[in-house]
Amino acid sequence: MIMPVGRQTGPESGKLTKEFFMNLPAGVFLASNVAHSPSEPSFAEYVAPLAERENQWRRIRATRADQRLCHVFKDEAAFRECWGKP
Repeated sequence: MIMPVGRQTGPESGKLTKEFFMNLPAGVFLASNVAHSPSEPSFAEYVAPLAERENQWRRIRATRADQRLCHVFKDEAAFRECWGKP
């Protein structure tokens, strides 16, 4: 079950498919569940406007974060709060 972006108890989570990614609203913060270390996801960026998504999707694939669990936050501050990063 995918929960709505911005809910109080945590981020929206889902499998990072191209369809899932392309349907996200621009401006939300996307973080992969794949990580270089426990506090550094391999991909963490604001979702670009639709015109720039293909380039962003290529970056996601380059980090091998596609087809894996990801988390969507309302903004970077919510991501940092959840991940415990200042």
